[in-house]
Amino acid sequence: MDFMDKAAAFLEEVNKAGLSFSEVDGDTAVVCEDCVAVISKHGDEVGVNFVNRVEKLPGYKAGFTREDYENFMIVEELTGGVEDAGD
Repeated sequence: MDFMDKAAAFLEEVNKAGLSFSEVDGDTAVVCEDCVAVISKHGDEVGVNFVNRVEKLPGYKAGFTREDYENFMIVEELTGGVEDAGD
Protein backbone atom coordinates (compact mmCIF):
# COMPACT_ATOMS: atom_id res chain seq x y z
CA MET A 1 0.00 0.00 0.00
CA ASP A 2 1.57 3.33 -1.04
CA PHE A 3 1.26 6.67 0.78
CA MET A 4 -1.83 7.81 -1.13
CA ASP A 5 -3.58 4.50 -0.41
CA LYS A 6 -2.76 4.90 3.29
CA ALA A 7 -4.03 8.51 3.26
CA ALA A 8 -7.26 7.42 1.59
CA ALA A 9 -7.69 4.60 4.13
CA PHE A 10 -7.15 7.12 6.94
CA LEU A 11 -9.82 9.44 5.55
CA GLU A 12 -12.19 6.48 5.22
CA GLU A 13 -11.63 5.64 8.91
CA VAL A 14 -12.24 9.29 9.82
CA ASN A 15 -15.57 9.15 7.97
CA LYS A 16 -16.50 5.82 9.60
CA ALA A 17 -15.80 7.35 13.02
CA GLY A 18 -18.19 10.19 12.20
CA LEU A 19 -15.54 12.89 12.53
CA SER A 20 -16.40 16.03 10.59
CA PHE A 21 -14.29 19.09 9.95
CA SER A 22 -16.61 20.94 7.58
CA GLU A 23 -18.13 23.42 10.01
CA VAL A 24 -15.17 25.01 11.81
CA ASP A 25 -12.01 26.52 10.34
CA GLY A 26 -8.72 25.70 12.01
CA ASP A 27 -6.54 22.70 12.82
CA THR A 28 -7.64 19.42 14.34
CA ALA A 29 -5.26 16.68 15.50
CA VAL A 30 -6.35 13.06 15.11
CA VAL A 31 -4.22 10.72 17.22
CA CYS A 32 -3.64 7.29 15.70
CA GLU A 33 -1.59 4.36 16.99
CA ASP A 34 1.43 5.22 14.83
CA CYS A 35 1.05 8.91 13.96
CA VAL A 36 -0.81 12.14 14.51
CA ALA A 37 -2.74 13.55 11.58
CA VAL A 38 -3.26 17.32 11.58
CA ILE A 39 -6.27 18.29 9.52
CA SER A 40 -6.30 21.97 8.53
CA LYS A 41 -9.44 23.60 7.21
CA HIS A 42 -9.49 27.18 6.03
CA GLY A 43 -12.57 28.12 4.02
CA ASP A 44 -13.09 25.50 1.35
CA GLU A 45 -9.48 24.28 1.52
CA VAL A 46 -8.67 21.18 3.55
CA GLY A 47 -5.22 19.68 4.03
CA VAL A 48 -3.82 16.77 6.01
CA ASN A 49 -0.31 16.49 7.43
CA PHE A 50 0.86 13.24 8.97
CA VAL A 51 3.41 13.36 11.78
CA ASN A 52 4.94 9.98 12.49
CA ARG A 53 7.32 11.08 15.23
CA VAL A 54 5.19 11.55 18.32
CA GLU A 55 6.64 12.34 21.71
CA LYS A 56 4.28 12.01 24.67
CA LEU A 57 4.27 13.93 27.94
CA PRO A 58 2.53 11.53 30.31
CA GLY A 59 0.42 13.26 32.91
CA TYR A 60 0.72 16.71 31.29
CA LYS A 61 -2.33 18.62 30.10
CA ALA A 62 -1.78 21.99 28.37
CA GLY A 63 -5.30 23.12 29.24
CA PHE A 64 -6.05 25.08 26.07
CA THR A 65 -9.76 25.60 25.47
CA ARG A 66 -11.59 26.44 22.27
CA GLU A 67 -12.13 29.94 23.73
CA ASP A 68 -8.36 30.33 24.30
CA TYR A 69 -7.73 29.40 20.67
CA GLU A 70 -10.41 31.77 19.34
CA ASN A 71 -9.08 34.66 21.44
CA PHE A 72 -5.53 33.96 20.26
CA MET A 73 -6.66 33.94 16.63
CA ILE A 74 -8.43 37.29 17.09
CA VAL A 75 -5.27 38.84 18.57
CA GLU A 76 -3.15 37.32 15.80
CA GLU A 77 -5.46 38.76 13.15
CA LEU A 78 -5.51 42.20 14.78
CA THR A 79 -1.73 42.33 15.17
CA GLY A 80 -0.90 40.88 11.78
CA GLY A 81 0.51 37.60 13.05
CA VAL A 82 2.81 36.31 15.72
CA GLU A 83 5.90 35.46 13.72
CA ASP A 84 8.27 36.51 16.50
CA ALA A 85 6.29 35.05 19.40
CA GLY A 86 8.52 33.47 21.98
CA ASP A 87 11.67 35.34 20.93
